[in-house]
Amino acid sequence: MNEEHPQVSPSLYFFLIFTPLMSFTLLCYPITFAQSIGTDSYLGIPAALLFALPAILLGRYFERRFSGKTVIEYAPLILGKFFGLIYNLVYLIFLFIILFVLFRELTGLVNHFLLLHTPLWAVTILIAGSVAYLSFYGLSSTARLATFLLPAGIFIFFMIGLGFQNWSIQNAVPLLKQPVSTYLFGGFKSLYIFFPLILIYQAPAFSAEKRKNTPLTLAALVLTGAIYFFNLLGIMGVFGPENCIRYNWPTLEYVRTINFPYLLLDQIGLTLIIAWLVLAYATGAILTFFLSSGISQLWQKLSFKKVILLLVPVYFFSLISFPSYDLLRDLFGYFQYAGLTVLLGLPALLWLVSLITGRRGGSI
Repeated sequence: MNEEHPQVSPSLYFFLIFTPLMSFTLLCYPITFAQSIGTDSYLGIPAALLFALPAILLGRYFERRFSGKTVIEYAPLILGKFFGLIYNLVYLIFLFIILFVLFRELTGLVNHFLLLHTPLWAVTILIAGSVAYLSFYGLSSTARLATFLLPAGIFIFFMIGLGFQNWSIQNAVPLLKQPVSTYLFGGFKSLYIFFPLILIYQAPAFSAEKRKNTPLTLAALVLTGAIYFFNLLGIMGVFGPENCIRYNWPTLEYVRTINFPYLLLDQIGLTLIIAWLVLAYATGAILTFFLSSGISQLWQKLSFKKVILLLVPVYFFSLISFPSYDLLRDLFGYFQYAGLTVLLGLPALLWLVSLITGRRGGSI
């Protein structure tokens, strides 16, 4: 066990991976699949899972070769101090970008549905401050928070199931109409739904039972993929691809089609937003912890708590600089390419250099 890192149980480790995966793009991801594939776009989910598997294999390789170390520690061992620093800066910057995308989604929903007349700066302070507070007390508290919010995840899955009330098979077929390459390309283009998986280059070092990390990570990935598949199948059967791409948050609009008399579901859309918000806050806290932990490892004079406090104004000014939600969507393509590089490209390069040099855990 590496005493430098706080250790969490296997169940807490599972939720550290599963919560960000499930909540990151749950409300908006159907748009990309519908645009790339069409009617049977839900078949792109298995393709995306297939492309995500190499990341788990790479994470397992680094975990076994550099046991108890995070990417912040083993990248310099493989690449040397200078190039290792560059690698880690790229990694941490992208982790910040994931947080930025999540926060912008949060502020957009809150401004649009909950606090309609509240200035963006006030909503931003509320969100950044709340996430910083949740992550301030360390990894164990943050992971336990994610487990306590499990009912919110179950509620969301239940709502997705109820949405099949208006499902029509005519909207979800024909199957396999497109060439196989179309499904593969759609899955590859939509791999961003699994971008929080980059935590596998940090989180395993915080696990108390290392041998369970890979099965738990794989379980979190497959479970997320199953939920996304089930949700996208429902959306296609209710809206079809043409109507799906009209909405900013197709999952939300899908759930709002539920209509069961006497079940007090008049505000079901608002209820879904609240359930997703609590999961998104937990995701923000988890990602903020790992971001601050990584920065404090690079600059050891800063504790992760000090880094969290410093991140709050950074979150605020970066979000304020992007007042237009549409502008973020326009730039989303760049985010996709950057994520593919950080999730798969750079780790594959790191793996190759490690094989060539034969370097293992130790001092630089």
